[in-house]
Amino acid sequence: MKSVKIVFSFVLLIFVLNLAGCAGGGASSCPNGGTGSSGGTGSGSGGVQSSSPCPPPAGGSSGGSGGTGTTVAGGSSFALVYAAGTSTVDAGGLTSKNVFGSLSPYTSPTLTGSGADNMLIVNKKFVYIPQSSSNFIEAFTINRATGGLTAVAGSPFKITFPADTIASDPQGRFLFIGNEGGGDIASFQIDQTTGALKASPNSPINSPTIFSADVFTVDGAGKYLYVGEQNSSASALVHGFAIDQTTGSLTDIPGSPFPLGVATLHADPSGKYLLGIRGYIDLGGSSGDNNIYVFAISPSTGFPTPVTGSPFPMNGAANEFAVHPNGKFVYTMDVATGSTAAPLEGFQMDLTTGVLAPLTGSPFTMHVRTDRSRHVLLKDLFRQRLRSFQC
Repeated sequence: MKSVKIVFSFVLLIFVLNLAGCAGGGASSCPNGGTGSSGGTGSGSGGVQSSSPCPPPAGGSSGGSGGTGTTVAGGSSFALVYAAGTSTVDAGGLTSKNVFGSLSPYTSPTLTGSGADNMLIVNKKFVYIPQSSSNFIEAFTINRATGGLTAVAGSPFKITFPADTIASDPQGRFLFIGNEGGGDIASFQIDQTTGALKASPNSPINSPTIFSADVFTVDGAGKYLYVGEQNSSASALVHGFAIDQTTGSLTDIPGSPFPLGVATLHADPSGKYLLGIRGYIDLGGSSGDNNIYVFAISPSTGFPTPVTGSPFPMNGAANEFAVHPNGKFVYTMDVATGSTAAPLEGFQMDLTTGVLAPLTGSPFTMHVRTDRSRHVLLKDLFRQRLRSFQC
């Protein structure tokens, strides 16, 4: 089980939904009527997932929720935040001053399990929470006007193993669930109207070569699922699966597993590159490898090949990183030492070659930052997770 730290009874797995003007990647929702553009919804073994903070729309309520009167303590809100606790899903908002506050009014649904270790928002409409303690997947629909959550018909959905890891393809057609304690992987078809889950043919699978299905990422084209394990050594393997574009069923990519020497993975939104680091969330310390790796993905086979110059050096070892929704920037979160917060390092990615170059001013010491171009970098200090988003 991932090391879960409880703060105000929350497991701080933070998911942000736009209240207006959504665009770009991440799981987002626009309660004020804006639908936004579709973006990647896959996530690597949980963590912070967000869409960008957008200004409230003209004519909206003080809470930016389309005139419903929903507000957030600390100022006008422009993004919703969900946090999965041991038995509830709490909601809050990110204000225009980058302050988190509770959402009011809001009534939390009751979770049937007590092992929530991850969560995912798909298609800006549905919340999925795997339960490792009860072998269930909880599913909820999002009320875009109020932020309220309602159980999907048929939820919770039963699976045959402890559910920890979760990801979706960028199009939000399929849901993938993994067991960080073994090689179990389940795939589901997502009903685009109701959010109900239907098991894909031949699901679940159990790969004898996977000892820990800990980190999932789906390439930007939605064709391949890559699985990282809890292994911070140079011998770490990455397992690749081709996704049936009709059913979501998984088949091994020829040549898998790949000796890439990374544990934590994220794909860029273009579908061209797979990025990785040797550290992972539950490592609890430094992997000792101060590098970030970039691999080119073969569009026809899914085979990953190092790009020229990879790996690229960092100032410190990282256990998590994020790829900006536009694919141009990459941010890594270094490992904290004692009570000192871990710095963030930033890189610019060449979209043609995949080469990374440090950003001016990197490493950075802020935890949350926005700018006039509507970018946000959100860092979860409790779970050591990081995501970058754009409006």
